[in-house]
Amino acid sequence: PNNLINNSRKNTFNVTNELAILLSWQIGEGHERNNQYCTLITNSDQDILNKIMNCINVVSKQYNINFNTPSIKYPKDRISYVQIYSKEYVKFLENNGYKWGNLSAKKSIPEFIMNADINIIRSFLTNYFDAEGTISDKGVIEISSASKMTITQLYHLLKLFGINSRIKEKNKMATNG
Repeated sequence: PNNLINNSRKNTFNVTNELAILLSWQIGEGHERNNQYCTLITNSDQDILNKIMNCINVVSKQYNINFNTPSIKYPKDRISYVQIYSKEYVKFLENNGYKWGNLSAKKSIPEFIMNADINIIRSFLTNYFDAEGTISDKGVIEISSASKMTITQLYHLLKLFGINSRIKEKNKMATNG
C-alpha cells in the first residue's frame, strides 16, 4: 500500500515531541554503554548539542526522570558530545520496549515511536534525517545505517506521509559497529 496506518492508541504512554527528538539523535548519533547507564550523542554543531540538552531537560520534567547531570563535553582530540548518565532514563526506555546498548547494526526504532501520533513521527523523522541524512550530488536525500531494521522502519514511516523511498544496499565502512 502507498499509505500505512499507524495506531498511536497502542502506546501505553503519551510520547512527546522532545522525547522523539532526543531518541532520533540518540539512535542516529548515539553510543549507549550497556552496563554504565550512559549514552553519548556526538555532533560538531553547538546548536544541535544545545537542542539535545534542552530536550533532556524537558523530558526530565515531562516524565519525572532524573538525568543526573547531563553535560556537553568538548574533547580536544575528537568531536563534541552530550553525555548522559541515568539509570532512570535507561529503565524508562527499557520498560517501554526500547532495546538499550545495541551497536549501530542492531539498533531499531522503538515501537512507541513507530505507533506515535503522526506529528511526533514527523518530528522524529525530521531530526533523524538531520542526524543521519545527506544530499547526493544528484539532489537525492540519502540515509546510511548499518541497521537493516532501522532502514526498513524508516521506509515504513515515510510511507505514512506518502513518501516513496527505496532501500539500496551499499558497502560502507562503519567505525562504530
